[in-house]
Amino acid sequence: MSKRPADEKTRAHAGARLDVAALLTEAMERQIRKGASFQALTVDGLAREAGVSRSSFYLRFKDKNDLLAYLLERVASEIGVAAGDWFAHPESTGPDQVMTAVAGIVDVFERHRAVMQAAIETSGQDPKIDSLYRQLLRNLLRTNRRVVQRAAMAGRTRPDLSTDVGDALVWMIERCSYQLASADARGRQRAIGALSHIVWHSLFEDER
Repeated sequence: MSKRPADEKTRAHAGARLDVAALLTEAMERQIRKGASFQALTVDGLAREAGVSRSSFYLRFKDKNDLLAYLLERVASEIGVAAGDWFAHPESTGPDQVMTAVAGIVDVFERHRAVMQAAIETSGQDPKIDSLYRQLLRNLLRTNRRVVQRAAMAGRTRPDLSTDVGDALVWMIERCSYQLASADARGRQRAIGALSHIVWHSLFEDER
């Protein structure tokens, strides 16, 4: 009984830390979308934009690079969720599931375009950011290879399929996501349809 107030206090503190992280990540993305370079951002400016104190920033992050590292990890997690049935059930996935997955992955890259730009800008100066950015892409490639392998074992993929094709498709989606940032809703949907068509017919055996 005596431990319950302490446990509740710990949970409340953890929740507050998460709220601060969310406010700061949104502040960073807003600043970069407005045209600020990552190098020009300051802890004071980010805290002010987020509406939190400077001390609150340092309770959660060591510096702005640590905040960026946190964001990259969040992007990686969101991509895995967005891929949905394509990654979770490749043995039974169909064209509709592939399109849903492609749309979800594109959406993650688009929403966090500022983060990815900051990571590219910073990777040359910060080994940790460089490692996290490369790891994000490597993990995506590795996950897709496992997915393709599972689909192949179920007899779903094209007989002449190589891992290079799957890797190229991942890079294609990642690159196209940046180009779609300025597209209108109709153009975006057409592009997602085209990407999904390419992915499906490149990986999977046509069903007859």
